[in-house]
Amino acid sequence: MKIFDWLEEKNIYYKMLYIFYAIISVTFLKEIPYLTTVFSLLMVFISFLYFCLFIKNQYYLNISKVRYLLIVFLVFQLSTFFVSTNYVSDFIKLVFNVIYFFIVSVTVNKNTSDTNNIFKFLVWSIFPVVLISLFTYYFKINFEINGNVYGRIEDYDMSTKTLQGITVNINTLGILCVFLIISAFHLIISEKLKVLNKIFIYVIIFVGIITLIHTQARGAFIALIIYTLTMIIFSIKKKSTRIIILLSGILISVISAIKIFSSIDIAKFSTGRTLLWKAAIEVIKRNPLLGVGTTSYIDVVKETSDVALNGIEAGGLHNIYLQIATANGIITLVLFIVFIAVSLIKFIRNIKLNNDDKNYILNKNIFSLIISILVYNLFESALLYIMSFISLIFWVFYGELLKNISSNEER
Repeated sequence: MKIFDWLEEKNIYYKMLYIFYAIISVTFLKEIPYLTTVFSLLMVFISFLYFCLFIKNQYYLNISKVRYLLIVFLVFQLSTFFVSTNYVSDFIKLVFNVIYFFIVSVTVNKNTSDTNNIFKFLVWSIFPVVLISLFTYYFKINFEINGNVYGRIEDYDMSTKTLQGITVNINTLGILCVFLIISAFHLIISEKLKVLNKIFIYVIIFVGIITLIHTQARGAFIALIIYTLTMIIFSIKKKSTRIIILLSGILISVISAIKIFSSIDIAKFSTGRTLLWKAAIEVIKRNPLLGVGTTSYIDVVKETSDVALNGIEAGGLHNIYLQIATANGIITLVLFIVFIAVSLIKFIRNIKLNNDDKNYILNKNIFSLIISILVYNLFESALLYIMSFISLIFWVFYGELLKNISSNEER
C-alpha cells in the first residue's frame, strides 16, 4: 500500500512531529481548547499505522534480542490489570509503553544523518521556548491563563525569583534547557559549520545556560553534569584513567551528598520527594510481585502516608524506578533494569570496537544523553506510562542505540 511506503519514507518526520507535540503540551499553548487532545489522538492514530507497517514488513524479525525483555515487561504490566481499579487508564498507559518500546524506538532508515537531523530539530524547536521564557524573566513578565501562571515567578516577599517562562513549571523549562544545550553542542562538534553559524550556536548554548540557572531546577543541573562527565570519560582513551575519574567522581558525590543532607531538611531540599519515596517503599513491601496498578498506585501510596503528598497526581513518585516497582512489581523493575544494563553494556562495547568510526561522536553523544536522562529519572517519572517530551526524546535516541546493537549482532 502506498500509505505504508510513504510512512516508511517519512519515519523521521513522525518522530519529530511527536516530539513537537509533546513540547507544545508543556507550554502555554496547551491552554488552547482541544489542541493537545486532537494532536494526541492524531499521533496515536499515526502510531497505530506504524505498528501495522512494522508487522506487515516484519521488522520484529530484525530487532535486537535484548528488546524481547520489553515484551516480558509488557506482560507483567498487563498482569497488574487484575489488581487495578481503573482499567481504561491502565490500558492507555500500556498503549504508551507499546508506542515507546516498538514504534518510536524502531528506526526504519539506517542513515545516520536522520539522527543528526533530530538534534537539529531539537535545537530549533526548543530554542524559541527557552528564549521567550528568558525574556519573561528579565522584563518581569507573568500572566495567567485558566488559573495557570506563566513567566517570572516571585514569592510573597519578593525574596525568591524563579523562572517558569512559558512552560508549565520550572523543572520542565530546566530540562528543556539541558536538551537545548546538549543538542546545540552536538551540532558544534559534529557539523562543519560556517563561522557565523557556529557563533549563533554558541549564543544558543549561552541562552540555554543562563535560562537554566534562573530556573533553579536541581534535577536539570544534575542531568547536565552527568552528561558532561560521561562525555569527558568517553573522551579519555586510557582505560585506567577513565576508571580513576569515574571512581573519584562517585566518591566526591557520595561525600558531598552526606555533608549536604546532614545539614539540611532533606524533605524540604528534595521538595517533598523523600516523603513520596518512603510511602512508595512501604507499598512495595506489601505488594512486591505485581504492584498495585499503574493508576491505582496514586491512591494506595496516599493512603499509606500520614502526611500530604504534594505533586503525586501530576508528577507521580518523582522516581521512575520506584514507580515501576510500586505500580507493576519488583520483577517488572528488574526486567527494565536488566534491559537497560544489557543494552548499554553492548553499546559501550560497540563504541569501544568502533572508536575510529565516523559515527563515534554521534554514538558517544547519544550514550551520554541517555545516561543523563536515566539519572534525571531518579528525581522524576518521565520514561514510561505517560506521553512527555522527555520520554519521547529518550526512546527516539534509545532506538538509535538499539539499532547500533542490532547491526553489530548481524556482523
